[in-house]
Amino acid sequence: MTYVAFGNYGLAGTMLASAGCIFSAIRAVRSNQPDSLRTARRLTHGITLLLTVSSAILLKAILDNDFHLAYVAGHSERALPLAYKVAAFWAGHEGSLLLWAWLTGVVGSIMIFLRRKDPQKPQAAAMGLMAGVAWFFSLILLFAANPFEPAKAILPDGLGLNPLLHNPAMILHPLLLFIGYAGLAAPFALYIGNLIAGRSGNAWIGPVRNWNLVSWLFLTAGIVLGAWWAYVELGWGGYWAWDPVENASLFPWLTSTALIHSLISQQRRGTLKIWNAFFVPLTFWLCIFGTFLTRTGVVASVHAFPDTGVGSLFMIMMIAIAQVSVGVIIWRRNHLKSDRPIKGLVSEDGAFTVGSGLLVMILLTTLLGTIYTLIINPFTATPEMLGPEFYNSVMAPMTMVLVGIMGFGPVLRFAGTPGKMRRRLFLPLITMHAGFILAAWFIPPESWLVGSGLNRQLNLAKLWTVLSAGLGTLVVVCIVQNLILAAIARWRVPTTFQSLRVDLRRYGGYVAHLGMVMIVAGVAGSSLHETQADLTLAPHQSHTLGQYTLRYDSFDESSHDTYESQAATIVLTKADGTESIIQPHKRRYFKPDTQNTTSEVAIHSNFSEDIYVILSDWWPVDDAESGTTATNIKIKVLIKPLVIWIWIGGIAMIAGSLICLVFSGPKRSSVLDVNERPGTETGGLEV
Repeated sequence: MTYVAFGNYGLAGTMLASAGCIFSAIRAVRSNQPDSLRTARRLTHGITLLLTVSSAILLKAILDNDFHLAYVAGHSERALPLAYKVAAFWAGHEGSLLLWAWLTGVVGSIMIFLRRKDPQKPQAAAMGLMAGVAWFFSLILLFAANPFEPAKAILPDGLGLNPLLHNPAMILHPLLLFIGYAGLAAPFALYIGNLIAGRSGNAWIGPVRNWNLVSWLFLTAGIVLGAWWAYVELGWGGYWAWDPVENASLFPWLTSTALIHSLISQQRRGTLKIWNAFFVPLTFWLCIFGTFLTRTGVVASVHAFPDTGVGSLFMIMMIAIAQVSVGVIIWRRNHLKSDRPIKGLVSEDGAFTVGSGLLVMILLTTLLGTIYTLIINPFTATPEMLGPEFYNSVMAPMTMVLVGIMGFGPVLRFAGTPGKMRRRLFLPLITMHAGFILAAWFIPPESWLVGSGLNRQLNLAKLWTVLSAGLGTLVVVCIVQNLILAAIARWRVPTTFQSLRVDLRRYGGYVAHLGMVMIVAGVAGSSLHETQADLTLAPHQSHTLGQYTLRYDSFDESSHDTYESQAATIVLTKADGTESIIQPHKRRYFKPDTQNTTSEVAIHSNFSEDIYVILSDWWPVDDAESGTTATNIKIKVLIKPLVIWIWIGGIAMIAGSLICLVFSGPKRSSVLDVNERPGTETGGLEV
C-alpha cells in the first residue's frame, strides 16, 4: 500500500504545485515582480520532480511484481522479460497518461532552463501555460485514470502484457509519440506566452521552431516505427489502415509539418504570421483531441482504450486551450499583420502557402473520415466507418500535388527574375516528363484499362505509378541541381562558419524531402503492384511465384516462458539460385486468457521488394506407406515491391531533421541568398 500512498501524494503535490505556479506566473506577468518569477520557476521544476517520483514509484511496482496495484496486475506478469516490463509502464491507459504528464513536466523544466534569460513576462506566461497543462493531467490521473488504484483482489500473478505488444518496436513506438506530444506543449506555451506579453519581433521564432522540429522528429520516428510494427506484427501485409488511433497521431504531425515551413517565411520575410498563429496552438490542441477520440469510446478502433470516464475532463482541457489561444490571438491581432505581401503563388512563400493549405486539406479529410460515424450516427441505425478506399482516393491526388511543390519550392526560392526562373525550371521539367514517359513505357498497354466491354475504365493504379515516378524525379533533380549550384557558388565565395551552417541546415531539409519521396515511392509500389497467393503445401513440396520458389521443409512446435509456438520452415529460392530460410509462425501466449494468439510473419527484404509469408493454418496428415504423421500447411504469400523504401525514407526524414537541428541558429546570409540581401526582393511571379 506504500506505492498507492506515495504515488498519489506525488500526483496531489503536482496538482498543488501547478496551481501555485499558475498563480505566481500571473503575478509575474501583471506586476513584473522578480520574486514571483523565481517562485514560478522553482514550482515548474517542483512539478517535474513530483511527477518523476510518481513515475518512479509505478515503474518500481511493475519491476517488483507488486500485484496490489490494479495497473500492475492488469499489464504485467512475473515471467515477462525486463524490457517488456518497462514497456508495461506505458502499455495501459493510466500508465501512458502518467508518462505523458511526466514528459510534459520534463519539457517544461528544459524549456524554462533554456529560456531563463528571456524577458520576465513571456517567460512567466510560458511557465503558467505549461503549469496549466500539468494541472489538467494531474487532475485526470488523480480522479479518472489513477495508475495507483489498488487491486480489488490480490492475484498470485498478473494477467500479462497484450500479446501484440510483445515486439521490440512497441517498446519505443508509444514512448516516441508521447515525447512528440509533450514536446508540442513547448511551442504552444512559448508562442502564446510571447503574445500575452505583447513581445514583438522574431526573437521567439527560433525557440518555437526548434521545439516544433524536435517534436516533429519524435512524432515522425514514432509513426514510422508504428507502421513497421503493424507490418511485421499484425499479419495482414499492410502498414497503415487509417485506423482512428493511427489517424490521431497523424493530426498533429500534419500541422507541425506545415508550421515548420510557415515559420521559415515569417523568419525570413515577416509573412504568414496569421498561419503560425493558427498552426501553433492547433498542433498542441490536436494532440489532446486525438487522445479524446481514442480514450473515450467515441470512435471504434482495435487499438483504442475503453471508455474510462476521462472524456469530460479532456473536453474541458480542449475548451480551455481553445479559449486561451483564440482569446490571446484576437487580443494581440495587431501583432499578426504580415510585414509584406506574398509575391504571388509562384514564389517560395506562395509554395509554402499552397503546401500548408494542402496539409490542412489532408488533415480535414483524415478528420472527416475518423469522425464520420459520429456525424451520420443520428441519421442511420447502422453507421459504417469509411474504409481505406475513401482515404486513398482522396489522399493520392493531394499527395501528388504536395510532392510537386516539394520539387518546385527550392527552385522558386533562388530563381530571382522570371528569366532566371525559367532557366532553373528547364532541366527539372524536362526530367519530370522523362520520368512520366519512362514509367508509362514499362507499363503494358493492355493493363491501362480494367474491366470488360462497356465497363472498361482507366486503371488508376497505373496512373498513380506514372505520376509518382515523374514527380519523384522532379524532386530529386531539383535538389541535385540546387546542390550543384551551391557547390559552384561556394567555390567562388569564401566560406564562413555562419554561411556553412545555413547551407547545412538547408541540406537537412533536402534530405528530409528526399525521405518523403522514398516513402511515396514505397507506398505507391507496395500498394499498387502487390501480388499474392494462398498456397497449401505438404512437406518438401514446392511452389513457384514470380521469380521465387518456396519449398516447405519442416514444421516445429516449441514452448517458451510466456508462449508456445508453431513454426513452418520454408526455403526461399530466387531465380539466380540464392537460397534463404524463412520461418512464419503462430504464437499462443499463456496470458491473458483471451485474444492471446498472434501471427509472426516471415519477411525476406531487398531493395526491390519484400516476400511476406503468413502461416494461416496447419493440420496433421497420416502417411500410410511410412506409418508416420506429417503436417501440411496453408500459407499466404505476398510480394510487395519497394516496401523497404518506406523505412529508409523514414530514417532519411529523421536524419534530415537532425541536421536542421544541429545546425540551427540565427538566420545568416548563405552563399545562395542573393535575392534576400539588402536592397533586393525575393524573386516571385504574380499569377
